[in-house]
Amino acid sequence: MTTPPDRGPHEGRWRILPNLAADSPGIHSDGVARGLGFRAGPVLGETVAQAAIPAVVAAYGESWFEGGWVDLKIVSPVYEDEEVRERAAPGAGGDLEIAIETRAGRLAVSGRAGLGARDPWDAGLDGTRGPEGVLPGVRLGAFVAEAARTVTAADVAVLCDAAGDGTPWFRGPTRWGGPIAPPIALLLHAHDIQVEIPPGPGVIPQAMGSDYQVVVERPVALEEPVRVRTRWADKGVSGRCWFRTIEFSTESPDGRALARGRQRVKWFIEPAGGGR
Repeated sequence: MTTPPDRGPHEGRWRILPNLAADSPGIHSDGVARGLGFRAGPVLGETVAQAAIPAVVAAYGESWFEGGWVDLKIVSPVYEDEEVRERAAPGAGGDLEIAIETRAGRLAVSGRAGLGARDPWDAGLDGTRGPEGVLPGVRLGAFVAEAARTVTAADVAVLCDAAGDGTPWFRGPTRWGGPIAPPIALLLHAHDIQVEIPPGPGVIPQAMGSDYQVVVERPVALEEPVRVRTRWADKGVSGRCWFRTIEFSTESPDGRALARGRQRVKWFIEPAGGGR
């Protein structure tokens, strides 16, 4: 059970999150997004996910980086012409309940966080949600890639500036020494080394992130190399989408566990008859 936060409810400041991939050829561009029924290109999922992290820091402080978890699900798109903020409060079982909402009151992200290095996902559900025929090149449980990666000050600047996250520990001195990596930055490096599998016929090829889950066991220092390994954890059907989940683990060069997590990506299924 999580130790309850010792602070009251948190409400962040209203801010606009820029769409850093507006000029990309994928779903974050206005043209592709509108063809899929969005009113514009949505803001990158990692930007939106990082925008929730100030609520975790406000609740748990430094202790979270020595054993903590966060589980964030994007439930509706964020656009760069609307203001959003993060808010959080203690919930059932002592977990922190997190939301990102728009000025209009629309829920964009629903999530939880807590102390302790426990997985916020249920591995027993892997492969149980209609995986037959979905992403045939993805074999559940299979190793994907391993590489050395370093979270840099430039990575932090791009991610945290876009998210409006001013957490000082990501940029300046900490009680562990220098600055440390934001949790979503760790997940992005894992995503970077994956081998992407084309979704196949009947599926619109532009993908978008939906779920972001990170467990931190020890702070990860900026500018210091770590080893990242990834594997295919889950795939299947959710609503009108195919999805796949990649799981990562991050270790120090001497083999100490630092962090692990999961990210889900989804593709829209072409409607019958090919219309959108």
